[in-house]
Amino acid sequence: MDTKNNKKNTENYKKYFNKLENFVSSSSSTPQNQSSITINLSYQRIQDQDASQLASILPNYHNLSTLRLELIDSQIGSSGSSELGQSMIKCANLSYIALLLSDNLLQNEGISQFMSSLMICSSLTALNLNFSKSSFDEYKFYKKLFKIKRLVQYSMWC
Repeated sequence: MDTKNNKKNTENYKKYFNKLENFVSSSSSTPQNQSSITINLSYQRIQDQDASQLASILPNYHNLSTLRLELIDSQIGSSGSSELGQSMIKCANLSYIALLLSDNLLQNEGISQFMSSLMICSSLTALNLNFSKSSFDEYKFYKKLFKIKRLVQYSMWC
């Protein structure tokens, strides 16, 4: 078995980023064939405009089925979370999302807009959300969560 080719194939399917600049430059210089991406920008004080930049790039990953986005202790508010949700609609194969947004500036409007976007994601079957230290109406959140048609597994911390 050719381990060099197997390693290369694995790299095409999974990617890990811990700096926004690395994600931006990687997506512009190589084909976006990855099916699994982890972007860990926690504790980097990511703001709405940074979330917007992330959101503009995510749909370029046409094979993306698994997304883990860690943005803990950032400054993302309504517009950033809304744009992230809108970008996920454009990822047609996205079946699993882990979104860690604890300790951000999220409130009802941003979370509601984000959840409205997820309701449109046709392939989404599993969802892991962390909105702890956010102020929002959990009843409205769950009402939208249960409208995600194909969702079979979810976990949430608030």
